[in-house]
Amino acid sequence: MRLYTGISLAIEIEQNLAPVLERLGSLGGWKPSPIANLHITTKFIGEFPDARLPELKTALAELPRTGPIAIRVAGFGCFPDAANPKSLFATVQSSPELASLAMETGLAVQRLGVEMESRPYVPHVTLARWKGHSPNVARVQLDDQDFGSFNATEFHLYSSAPGPTSSVYRKLATYSLELNA
Repeated sequence: MRLYTGISLAIEIEQNLAPVLERLGSLGGWKPSPIANLHITTKFIGEFPDARLPELKTALAELPRTGPIAIRVAGFGCFPDAANPKSLFATVQSSPELASLAMETGLAVQRLGVEMESRPYVPHVTLARWKGHSPNVARVQLDDQDFGSFNATEFHLYSSAPGPTSSVYRKLATYSLELNA
């Protein structure tokens, strides 16, 4: 099964991003993420054997607790770069604990045989992917906005499966970030 870990967004932030997703959906070639799929990935695990899922869940449960993580979603960016955007995202600003959680998660799953990411961790919320048939990507002009902030108190292990119109994400486990949990 295809897995990743991540943080769910506060409902207010999802609501604030909804008009942006609607606008992106009106542009040719861009496929917006369903609002239910919005999240901040902390570690993409990829294909992982179902039989080893209990081992993975145990490794994630043993991660050091950070306490709540302050997160602000504001502004926009794109991957791989502005000259050749293939995905558009909302920028995530956070306390150092988010990067620490991502690093600790990466190390924990590396011990289970999952490859460590070679690129630096860039927290973000994917808003849309380029699905156009033309190599000329439709340029998107979005004014930077502040979509809000929240304190993340938990992270999740998710599965990702193909669906009829987009991937279907399902929470498999939830892990508290609270120091005394």
